[in-house]
Amino acid sequence: MIDKNGLKLTTITDRIGDEDSARKLYESIRWPEGPVCPHCGEINNAGQLQARPDSKKPVRKGVWKCYGCREQFSVTVGTVFEDSHIPLHRWLLTAYLLCASKKGMSSHQIHRMTGISYKTVWFMTHRLALPDRKSRTAFRQEKQRSRQSRNILKKTGASTGKK
Repeated sequence: MIDKNGLKLTTITDRIGDEDSARKLYESIRWPEGPVCPHCGEINNAGQLQARPDSKKPVRKGVWKCYGCREQFSVTVGTVFEDSHIPLHRWLLTAYLLCASKKGMSSHQIHRMTGISYKTVWFMTHRLALPDRKSRTAFRQEKQRSRQSRNILKKTGASTGKK
């Protein structure tokens, strides 16, 4: 799928054109060794739930059940895609456009390119940027703690180990 010029938008839209193919693609990316339970961490010890033929209650596509802890989960649990009513193929397309653009891309540009409403794209771009913001905040906090402990060591006259 990847040619010498890189991955093309048309290739991406062909691969993730509907919800099922997008979910299968994301499962193969997130779980290359098989499904991993987000509750207990067991690898490849889960089965995909299927509705019984005589059942009146349908089972959502992509729901797995861990045989270790007996909990249900899907590929989106523990990600920015969790608890979202936006289809996964739209999430993946938006993430691709944001990552493929050299200087980033505005929500309005993605809205114009994809036909997804501006309000929805704005929400998605902000949620996709959230883990990056959290990691930067954690880095800053760690840096500040390190600086504070160095200042305390300097005041007490203890050595920091640096010359």
